[in-house]
Amino acid sequence: MSYFTTDRDGVTELNPPEKTLREILRSLDEDRDDHAEVWLTHGETHWTLTVFTSGAVQLHNDMLDEPTREMLGVNFKKALELWLALARGDIAAVKRQPWSLLDE
Repeated sequence: MSYFTTDRDGVTELNPPEKTLREILRSLDEDRDDHAEVWLTHGETHWTLTVFTSGAVQLHNDMLDEPTREMLGVNFKKALELWLALARGDIAAVKRQPWSLLDE
């Protein structure tokens, strides 16, 4: 399974190890720029988890006609858990989380 990440500087990396996933997520702690975001996309399914400095996480898929889902107040541990599940391709586990649907 393939996945890729994009860090807060826009640098994309294919299939980075967990250590790098941790570093990318930790980079959001460097300052409180509420506009900073990082994301991980599952290559085969196009599902993306975007993590914001505010603690919001969004799940979306631009290839499907599904609404964007969002969780607020997500801590580092939970964000990493979600990213690891998506990286494994466990979309069902990610979608089972307590998401709210965003109005589009």
